[in-house]
Amino acid sequence: MASQTSIWRHEGFFGLWKGTILALIGVSNGAVRFIAYEEMNRCGFEQKQKRFATAGKVMGLEDDKLSNTSYTLMSGNNATSHLYPDIPTSIKRT
Repeated sequence: MASQTSIWRHEGFFGLWKGTILALIGVSNGAVRFIAYEEMNRCGFEQKQKRFATAGKVMGLEDDKLSNTSYTLMSGNNATSHLYPDIPTSIKRT
């Protein structure tokens, strides 16, 4: 509480909110990454369902997951594709 009082006294009301926009940008980047990963996962399952339907097979419980390679490629793609937009905010924070 003493630190908030000190900030209020020396920097004013807006001093309490300094850095909030950059923090929100950092959090939103993670949210976008999560949504993108989930969307890639959904597309992967749709492709697998189409392959099963084309082959005339029925998907069972044991087929209700993607391969480890698929998950690894999706994770790697998601991590690298969202790395570059975050660089300017990382530089700004330092």
